[in-house]
Amino acid sequence: MYPQQPNRKLTNRKTPNPSSVGGVLAIMFRQIRDVITSRSGSGSDRGSVYVFRQMINDYINDPRNGIPANKSDQSTQRNNITGQLEKPEMSWRIFCRGLRVLDLIGFEIVIRPITRNGMEYQFSQTVKFTDEEPQDPTKVQEDKDE
Repeated sequence: MYPQQPNRKLTNRKTPNPSSVGGVLAIMFRQIRDVITSRSGSGSDRGSVYVFRQMINDYINDPRNGIPANKSDQSTQRNNITGQLEKPEMSWRIFCRGLRVLDLIGFEIVIRPITRNGMEYQFSQTVKFTDEEPQDPTKVQEDKDE
């Protein structure tokens, strides 16, 4: 008798595990990506796939990211980045790379631990990818209107 094989159709291998560090990073990245790439700014929609693909292409073509300017290397990197960002577990390095693909200049992590006796604390750490300062959103909107 053969050992019973798990039904692979019932398990979604791309679902992140919220109890592992890599799973939490993958969940957080997907939430950030869905909001940033949606047309409405509130979550996933039809335009988000196109917008995300364009952001990956912009990242690949940006010389600051050190990807050689030839089709072969760019195609390889595009496939690698796309695959890494869709895995159910994500390393810190890949999480940060994904946020740079989204054209972020940094982020802040806030952790609010709560003790059994109800005490709450808050700790935060800012991570910057560049010394670049954020643009004034009102000026960016004015430029789009012109």
